[in-house]
Amino acid sequence: MTPIKDYALIGNCETAALINPNGGIDWLCLPAFDAGSFFGALLDEEKGGSWSLHPAAPFRVERQYLGDSAILETRFITERGVVKVTDFFVVARKSSARFYDFTSLHSTSRLLRLVETEEGSGIEMEMQVRARPDYARKVAGWQPSRSGAYSTTEATLFTNATLRPNGDDLLGNFVALREERIFFVLDYNEDRRAPDQKMIDEWLRITTAFWREWNLFNYYRGPHEKMVRRSAVTLKLLTYAHTGGFVAAPTTSLPEQIGGDANWDYRFTWLRDTALFIQTLFGLGYSGEAKAFLDFAVKQWMQRNEKKRGGSDATTIDVMYPVCDAPIPPETTLDHLAGYGGSQPVRMGNAAEEQFQLDNYGHVVQSLFFFRHTGGKIDADKRKMLETLTAEAVRHWREEDNGIWEVRAKSQYTYGKIMCWLALERARELLGDKDGALEKVCAEIRREVIERGLVDVDGRKVLSAKLDEASLDASTLLAFTTGFLDEHVAALTRETLERKLA
Repeated sequence: MTPIKDYALIGNCETAALINPNGGIDWLCLPAFDAGSFFGALLDEEKGGSWSLHPAAPFRVERQYLGDSAILETRFITERGVVKVTDFFVVARKSSARFYDFTSLHSTSRLLRLVETEEGSGIEMEMQVRARPDYARKVAGWQPSRSGAYSTTEATLFTNATLRPNGDDLLGNFVALREERIFFVLDYNEDRRAPDQKMIDEWLRITTAFWREWNLFNYYRGPHEKMVRRSAVTLKLLTYAHTGGFVAAPTTSLPEQIGGDANWDYRFTWLRDTALFIQTLFGLGYSGEAKAFLDFAVKQWMQRNEKKRGGSDATTIDVMYPVCDAPIPPETTLDHLAGYGGSQPVRMGNAAEEQFQLDNYGHVVQSLFFFRHTGGKIDADKRKMLETLTAEAVRHWREEDNGIWEVRAKSQYTYGKIMCWLALERARELLGDKDGALEKVCAEIRREVIERGLVDVDGRKVLSAKLDEASLDASTLLAFTTGFLDEHVAALTRETLERKLA
């Protein structure tokens, strides 16, 4: 079992792949993040399927990304020399995209693996494609073509190496020679045209240029620049370019604890997570992704509430939305898969869609606030959503909700109340508050949280995760970013959490 931290992520703002330290692709969903897995060894090493590519002889590995990109270089060091495998998805902007527009992307739908010898020559390589579509519920059924490619319903594999079928798999044994490049192109585009070396060069050039140019807009300069840039690229890879949505993660069912059952499908857009994402990107200089998400959020909010309410004005927001146009599937278990590290169940879909989480009001309104204060325009649709969410926060802040951890039972969570307060404070600035009605509700929320949410722990007044009980929870740390607590209470709460929970 490969530790999760040892996987490398590549993607194209449509889907993503996880590559293990030995060059194997253990996770890939086609054609999008929330589709069925094509390679799923991450969740079942035996049944899930993978794409291995490495020297036949013993080797050690060095890996790095090409600059600040999502292009992964894996070097296999053997006694005979060094072979480099370059893995990437093609990412390209539309010709109509403006200079600063990195959200209008072509649906290139190609994953490339390039094999080149850097030192020595004549290094034997082994490759095995164990595709197991639809969470290993289908057989790949590779069909050969006259061009030497092999196709399934989901994709076509083009290569200048010789492959041979072996049951449901494709095998390849070849020798990596100096000044010769072997390519593999997994193409899940509609036309699936056979590539040549010139096309490979162009795809690599376009993708390298995309990431180089996108990084030019990262304003951060400081002691952690390398980590911040890598984190920003990772956030970018979680965007779904066609709609502007963000996935909370490109995977499903990775456990919170090995052997536990808290294994959820995160391949959807959570309003809370995405609001935190775009506030981070705002701070780095990436306003385009933030605008794309807010447009996505408004569209989803209007469409889904129209369906639910027969065309009447929307009255609530959902916890999460699909990144694509298809609805979020009902939460089901895939019992034929062993799970990561034997952690079951493996889930598809997420029942949290039906939950009520108060803090989302604050996160969405805060995102609109950042958008407005970085030069964005609150148009009629955004204003309608803002006005509705503000009214909702006023009506519902006293209610129980499922909280940030999405516990199936509701409670009086402190963080939800504080985020309702933040929503109304920001709405006062964005919409105005001539009669002082919002200010009065803000004062009421503050009074309620201070009176019922501050509890005595070891002689210290600290913020509890729930009203009327001493419940220590890391979720209260997020409250520190809102300006709700005074510095003394915040410091005592942080120190208590560190002592009790860390």
